[in-house]
Amino acid sequence: MTPVRAGGWSRGAAATVAGVALLAVAAVAGRAILDGPTPPPAPTRTTATPAFPSGEPSFDLQLPLTTTEVAAGRPVRIEATGPRQIAYRVTDGSAVVVRLDCRLCRGTLTYLDGSRPAPLYVGPAPWSGEHLLNTDAADRRTLLRVDAVGSWVITFTSAP
Repeated sequence: MTPVRAGGWSRGAAATVAGVALLAVAAVAGRAILDGPTPPPAPTRTTATPAFPSGEPSFDLQLPLTTTEVAAGRPVRIEATGPRQIAYRVTDGSAVVVRLDCRLCRGTLTYLDGSRPAPLYVGPAPWSGEHLLNTDAADRRTLLRVDAVGSWVITFTSAP
């Protein structure tokens, strides 16, 4: 029989417990090495609610947003001052012309159409001009953005 010390454990029992603990730590460490590092959790996506259902161009939440619908025989006129985004949807198969009148603007004007890769205009203000919207797009919703200093007017006109 193994003599028991006053503390309650024999040397052999203490050595056995220590050995088992070391084996458990080694097993866990070995498993972690074989499995490799734990990948970080995937980030969760948070998106703002767009003015229209999915498939919208991205919005800059720092700029004011105006939404409108465009249809044949119903021109839309929007007056604003300073930078603004305009989300619009063409509700029928009509061709749409957009006219920006920024004759009261000053400084640098940037005029963007979300369906085009390049800006419609970047340069000194005052400026005014018009363009035909991309009417061949299957999704007839898009976004215009006007970065201007001063007041301006944008007009949508359409015809079947």
